[in-house]
Amino acid sequence: MAVSNVVAERPATRSLRRPVHFVCPPDQVWPELLDGAPVELSMETLLERSLQNVDCWVSRVCYELRRAGCECTYATQTRRGAINVCDAVTLRWTNRGVRPYVMIARGDKHWPMLANFVASQNRQDAGRRNGIFIPIWLQAGILPRDPARGAAIRKLSFKGWPANLYADFRSDSFRAALAERGVDYDIGVEAFRSGRPNWADYRDCDLVIAVRNLTEFDIRTKPGSKLVNAWWGETPALLGPEPAYAEMRRSELDYIEVRTVEDALAAIDRLIADPELYAAMVENGRVRRREWTDELFRDMWIDALNGVVAADFEAWERRSGLSRVAWVAVRSVKEQVSRRRRWRRTQSGPRVLDAPPSAPRPAEPAS
Repeated sequence: MAVSNVVAERPATRSLRRPVHFVCPPDQVWPELLDGAPVELSMETLLERSLQNVDCWVSRVCYELRRAGCECTYATQTRRGAINVCDAVTLRWTNRGVRPYVMIARGDKHWPMLANFVASQNRQDAGRRNGIFIPIWLQAGILPRDPARGAAIRKLSFKGWPANLYADFRSDSFRAALAERGVDYDIGVEAFRSGRPNWADYRDCDLVIAVRNLTEFDIRTKPGSKLVNAWWGETPALLGPEPAYAEMRRSELDYIEVRTVEDALAAIDRLIADPELYAAMVENGRVRRREWTDELFRDMWIDALNGVVAADFEAWERRSGLSRVAWVAVRSVKEQVSRRRRWRRTQSGPRVLDAPPSAPRPAEPAS
């Protein structure tokens, strides 16, 4: 698949106040980052590699900061005297060490108790003393919808792992109802099986859909990426009730919320009958996406590393060795509790589609 913007424009040079070190498991390293030199990767390469938590939250961050002129290191082990950026999945007490300062990019995993500081991709989940909100990167190499398609709705697409789409929206009856309206349906099954998911290609897509029935606990960790990517893909979105989307919403032109197949079909009928509404949603997305760019996300990382994280790192460096040993020992126990709690609460508990809309729950207190 051809990917637009083979190499993005190099950003203005910035620097970091304190040493920053990125930690990646040996089997997931990006080899181009190991020698420390700035490197340019094609959008197609970024698209192929940015799949796992550690890719998006460790390797991609290192890559983007180096492109901005920041000096930072990248290896498979933590180091002393630096802000170590790791992901929540691979860091455990066995490879954390006692001396290093660790900032963990949580993604949608458990709250990492072994972290000195945490980057969260959802504002509701970032409201803790040692947490900060930083959005995940845009889908690399997005190809916008072909404007020659006008306001016609001939194809509905889901951009993601097929298993993450609520079962009702994978049913034969939903597909048949779409066919009655002259709408093709692509949930990426074949592309997924081939190992070449087409998540960045919106050229022949007229609407995107994303609905999942996660627990209320789990949904709080999810980002608003489907909406932001739809804005950049210039394609209106039908989205489920998720806190990240609701927080970003300013008007009905941002997206249409759907909870059921009937909601989705009613929304599609409405857009088919009102081409002006469809065009207004596309234009609104072009405006809203200016607030959600990789350049802004990169600056948020640099500002955090130079601001609250640097200050916290300096305080950590002043602590005694005994104090740090005690802190890591206590946190190692809490880490296991946090991992088990996340597993339990993502598997059971109230689910977002099983009850009428309600106000979001307050953030959990820090443990």
